[in-house]
Amino acid sequence: MFRSTAVMSLIVVSLLPMPVSQAQDSIIRNAPPGQIMRGMLSHRRSMVTSADGRLWALTFHDDKKTGKLDKDRHLLLTASKDGGKSWTLVNDTRTVGDSYGSITVGPMGRRLHVAWYANNGKKVGSKWISSVFYASFDTRTNKWEGTADTVIRAGLSDREQYYDPDIVVSGDGHVVISFGNRYVAPSGSVGASGSWNSYLVWNKGKGWSKPHRINTDYTGISTDLHYNLWDDGIEMCYRVNTGGYGTAYRHFDLDLEKFGVEIHIPQLQGAKGKYHGNRNHLATDANGDIWVLYVRNNPSANPRVSEIRIAWLKRGAKAFSKDYLIATDTYGLGGNVSSYHYSLATQPNGTVWALYSLKKESNKTLYGRIAKTTGVTPQLTLRKGTRTGQYAWIAGQRTIFQV
Repeated sequence: MFRSTAVMSLIVVSLLPMPVSQAQDSIIRNAPPGQIMRGMLSHRRSMVTSADGRLWALTFHDDKKTGKLDKDRHLLLTASKDGGKSWTLVNDTRTVGDSYGSITVGPMGRRLHVAWYANNGKKVGSKWISSVFYASFDTRTNKWEGTADTVIRAGLSDREQYYDPDIVVSGDGHVVISFGNRYVAPSGSVGASGSWNSYLVWNKGKGWSKPHRINTDYTGISTDLHYNLWDDGIEMCYRVNTGGYGTAYRHFDLDLEKFGVEIHIPQLQGAKGKYHGNRNHLATDANGDIWVLYVRNNPSANPRVSEIRIAWLKRGAKAFSKDYLIATDTYGLGGNVSSYHYSLATQPNGTVWALYSLKKESNKTLYGRIAKTTGVTPQLTLRKGTRTGQYAWIAGQRTIFQV
């Protein structure tokens, strides 16, 4: 049996050297035997809070009823009025054959913005074809806005598919979406063509921009977006090919519609195989500084290990200043590997938390550490689970801090 388990809140009671913290989790929806229920990917936003105080969660459900990908897979919107103690199914996306997505909330807190990918019944030969969609949702009426979803980029063939979107909304209500391609660049896109790249589109009230390639490196996948209140900019990180593989960061000035330089997290020198993993996570703190959580292999250690690490980039700087070890784990999490047991969460005051479980412990326990420029706080046990894999799939809630 699969069930969705999410970190519902992370509240710091004290900010002493050994902070006292509390994490709450609850079952959003239980999947019947043989079915699958999950939250979003760990580097995507699964949960937001609307102006009326409700928590909203985006949930993937494969009901396995027909065995057909255009019939069984759904993205569900669920809501909680009691801080996550109980949940109610509110709506479903209007597409069919859904995969994963990302959710955020507008500046007034009344409108939800969702980007996701789905086949929506499209098939070429024996292949289901993935496209990226966007829609807004009115929390006052509990209904999707408009009569149809916006197709951000339509897949046309097995080689030309689009997937894995993220979404943020600026303080002015401008919507920004990233997505990835397979082998064919989007028609009309800006930047070099190529395979396994990431693209950015935005809508500032006058329609959607052309897709702009994000990565300058050979490849760039799984882009994680974050809106930075300090400079009204978009921060992003993604996995690149350099170092086979590495992690890169880039800034986008939404007012000027211009990218900054691509900045790579420094990689270990020496032994082959010190690769970074596919999933990287970005958050900003109370100063607007950048924090990137990632995993890499370290084959030089004895025994060999993978390392969950967090890197700090001062806002506006041209290089990462610090890189701290969060935890060591089972070797092999780096490379062309996607792991979902580590994530970032932020509090309204800008405190950045690294949340994680450990594969070497069968992902039974949820841990947390606070990231500071001077280092990370000691490991805290936030929740002890009762079953294997209980915290193998987590996604922390990242809010835009308020002062």
